Amino acid sequence: MKTTLTAKWIAPVSRPIIEDAAIVIEAGRIIDVGPQADVLPRYAATPVTPLGHVLVIPGMVNAHTHLELSDTAGYDDSTNHSHPPAGDSPDPSEHAAGRQNPVAWASRPWCRYSDTSSVPAKMGEPTIECPGNPSPPAFVDWLKQMIARSAAQPDQLAARCSAATIHGIAQCLRFGVTCVGDITSRPAATRPVLTRSPLRTVSFGEVRAMGANRSLLDERIALATSGCVSRRPDNTAARSNLRIGLSPHAPYSVELPGYARCLAVARELGIPLTTHLAENPAEAEFLEHQTGPFRDLWNSLPWWDQRIPRFTGGPIRLAHSLGLLDFPTVLAHVNCCDDTELDLLAAGRASVVYCPRTSAWFCHPPHRFREMLARGINVALGTDSCASSPDLNLLEEARFVHRLAPDVPPNTLLEMITLNGAKALQWDTDLGSLDPGKHADLAVFTITTPDPLREILEVSLLPDRVLISAREPSDPATSAQ
Repeated sequence: MKTTLTAKWIAPVSRPIIEDAAIVIEAGRIIDVGPQADVLPRYAATPVTPLGHVLVIPGMVNAHTHLELSDTAGYDDSTNHSHPPAGDSPDPSEHAAGRQNPVAWASRPWCRYSDTSSVPAKMGEPTIECPGNPSPPAFVDWLKQMIARSAAQPDQLAARCSAATIHGIAQCLRFGVTCVGDITSRPAATRPVLTRSPLRTVSFGEVRAMGANRSLLDERIALATSGCVSRRPDNTAARSNLRIGLSPHAPYSVELPGYARCLAVARELGIPLTTHLAENPAEAEFLEHQTGPFRDLWNSLPWWDQRIPRFTGGPIRLAHSLGLLDFPTVLAHVNCCDDTELDLLAAGRASVVYCPRTSAWFCHPPHRFREMLARGINVALGTDSCASSPDLNLLEEARFVHRLAPDVPPNTLLEMITLNGAKALQWDTDLGSLDPGKHADLAVFTITTPDPLREILEVSLLPDRVLISAREPSDPATSAQ
């Protein structure tokens, strides 16, 4: 049965925003969208539901997160904090009709940036300062904390990951995110939850295999791809809400042959691939000399050996040498890259996922996302996890970038949290824009100004409604039972 929704504004993303708009849906998919004056006469017999003075955007796509770490809000140890304070996430109780007083992320004590008087000449982007309340740990110290956390109470880890995933799904849906690229180190715990969830997910099974653990590579790849169904056009199972992907973790935890093997498996199975890349400047030193903070990390672990291969040139050139850039690999972060490396990225097929609040918290260099976009690189936004960001509110990431880079057009930021994310996850034929044939995944915001895109970027709104295939999603806790 067809149904028509009308709204003051609809932002298809693939074309300019439409005022006094209508969208027609059948069997959970969009069949038409456009001005009411054009659409309504074509479907005169179709029931019409007026949504009112709202903006309708596609359900947002969070291209990089770790749902199983959604219980890390408030996690601390005796020496440092592992993430920004959880109280800085939007609180629904503070909203009236989905609205909260404007939030200036830059004014938060744990992450400030300077005014435009100190904009670097090359980047045109405010500098990041992290004054330390709480102070962010050094990146490798944070990794040590996360490793210690995973090692604590191992008999409860699977249950904890499952419960955290449910909590993360609830956050995503509350914030208008309907699809995620989720990294999981415990697929046996998270995928049963994701299978029953309304959230569309590419579940990237994470692989670590370096040093004495290299012998576990094939075993870990098999675990990471468990439940995988090759995505062929006639395979209905492949079109469900859960897709399987593979994630060799990072250049400091997977050796070169391990990366090559993961890429071969992804090609063979026809599944997405992602990795953390160029997240920290110390990666290049570790790859070439096996020294620096990442060697300090390995010195705290029992698996180091002398057979770990070296590479000169840094992580992006490493990825290029292995063919990762010639595959539609999802590159999480890419905080550190030079002009030549930008050229390598632009010549390839990989996407970049920039996680703004995590990047700011760790005081990484200003991200070169604008130069990447200008060179035709697909750049999406992600939240990373609650271990390095206050919550999984993807729109808050776009708001943060809007404050850092007010010259970036609002529609570009909207693309980065919708269509660009869907392209990165290889799901853009079905998601990411409001075009005929795509799923009717919608986020609906009440609007009070004549500039709806700017309003959702400058006022901390929560969506009034979130629809997946034109239906209200079920409670994640209930659906997980």
